[in-house]
Amino acid sequence: MKFVSCGACSQGFIYSVNEYGEGIAKECDCHKKWYAETILNYKIEQANLPLFIKDYSIEQYAGSRSSIDMLNRIKLYVEKFKEKYHSYHLYLWSKENSTQKTTVASWIGKELLAKGFSVKFVLMNDLIKLIMQAMYDDTFIEQIESYASCDYLIIDEAFDARKVTVYRSGYQIPFLDSFLRKRMTIQSKATCFTSNISIDEIGKTFDTSIENLMRRSILDPMYFSDDIQGSILSEESIKSMWE
Repeated sequence: MKFVSCGACSQGFIYSVNEYGEGIAKECDCHKKWYAETILNYKIEQANLPLFIKDYSIEQYAGSRSSIDMLNRIKLYVEKFKEKYHSYHLYLWSKENSTQKTTVASWIGKELLAKGFSVKFVLMNDLIKLIMQAMYDDTFIEQIESYASCDYLIIDEAFDARKVTVYRSGYQIPFLDSFLRKRMTIQSKATCFTSNISIDEIGKTFDTSIENLMRRSILDPMYFSDDIQGSILSEESIKSMWE
C-alpha cells in the first residue's frame, strides 16, 4: 500500500526548528496510521487469513436483530482476549454456506493481530494433510508447530465429511485428535472452528473421542443463521473498486 501524505506533512514528517536553531522532524499521524496498516496487512498475509478481511469491519455484518447479542459476545472476546479469553475456544457453525462464519472468525484474527497476538488460519483438510506429511518429512514439523502454538488458530471448514477427506479406516483421526488435545487442553490455546455441522454430529465421521473433546471444550457454540448470497463487501468498497 503506497503512502499518501495528508497534505500537512512532507512525505509523512513535519519539520520544524527548535529554540536552539536545530532542525526537528516529527512523524505525522497519517504516516503512523499508514505504517500500522502496512504492518497489519503483512501480518494478515503471513497468518493466511482471507485477504478480503483487510477492509472488513464487524459493523458490515449482514444480519438480523437476533444476531446482536452474538456479535456483542464476539466483540467482548476480542476486547478481553488477553485477560480472560485467551484459552476459550469458539465453534461457529451453521447448516448452510454463506452465513459469515469464516468472515467473523477472520475478523477476530485480524483484530488480535492488531493487538500483537499471533494468529493462523488453516482449512481442516489441509491441516490433516500436513500432520500426516510431517510423519515422513521433518520439513513440515515447523509449520505444524506454528499452528499448535499460535495464540489464536482458525480451523476452517471443520469436521464436514464433504470437505475433509477421511480414510474409511479412520487412519488420520488419532493424529488429528492428538493435535487438538495438545493445543486445546494441554497448551490451552484459543482455537476457533467454523463448520457446517453441529458438535453432536462430529462423531459420525471423526470418532466419538473428538466429539466428546469438542463438547467439553466448547462452552458456547454459536449458530449463524443469517444467510447472505453474494459479496460481503460494502457498497462503498464496491464503488471504490471502480474509481
